[in-house]
Amino acid sequence: MLSTARSILGNPSLLLLDEPLEGLAPVICEELMAAFYGLAQSGRMTILLVEQRIQSALDAGIRLGERLEKDMIALTVGPPLRVAVVASPAYLNGHEAPVEPADLTAHRCIAYADADRNLSPWSFERNGRALTVTPGRGPVFNDGDLLVAAAIEGFGVLYILEDLVAAPVADGRLIRLLEQWCVPFPGYHLYYADRHQTTAFELFKKALRESRGV
Repeated sequence: MLSTARSILGNPSLLLLDEPLEGLAPVICEELMAAFYGLAQSGRMTILLVEQRIQSALDAGIRLGERLEKDMIALTVGPPLRVAVVASPAYLNGHEAPVEPADLTAHRCIAYADADRNLSPWSFERNGRALTVTPGRGPVFNDGDLLVAAAIEGFGVLYILEDLVAAPVADGRLIRLLEQWCVPFPGYHLYYADRHQTTAFELFKKALRESRGV
C-alpha cells in the first residue's frame, strides 16, 4: 500500500481520501457520491479510499467536526449528527432503564474499540452539563453491524449514531434511552491542509460545493 501510494503521488487526476465510505452515516455517503459520480464517470478522476497510515500522501480526510485539528481547512459534507442510546425490549425486561448517564455503570455496555483496542467514550450533554462515560462490562466490537446486532440480541446497551439504528428503533427491536442527554453535534467535514492541491482535489471540492448548492 505504501509503495503504491508513493508511486502515484503527483498524478493530477488521482484523488486520495482516508475514510472508507461504509464507515460513514448514509446521508454523508449520498452527498459524497453525488460529487464523486460526475467526475469519475467523465474519466477526469480516479478516486481511491486508502488507510490512514499513509496520511502524508492524502489529498483530504473525512472526520467529525469536533475532532478536526485546528490547522486544517474544513468543508461541511453533511448535517449535524446525533447519537442514540438503545437497548432491546428483552434486555430492558431484566434491567432497569438508565435515567442518567451515571446509571450506565450498572449496565452491560456494548462498546466500540479501535485498532489499538481503545474504547470509544460515550459523551452526553444536557442543559450545558457535559458528561463522559467509559463503557465497560459488555462485549466489544470494531464493526457497526456487529454492534447493532448485539444490541438487538439483548447483549446490553448501545451508544451509536442514530441513523445506524433508525430501522430497529422504528420497528420496536430497539428502544431509545437517555434521549434528553443526546444533543446534536457537528457532523462530518472534509478536511485538508492549506497547501497546493492536485487538480483532482480542486475539481472534487468544486463538485461537492455544487452538489450542496453552496
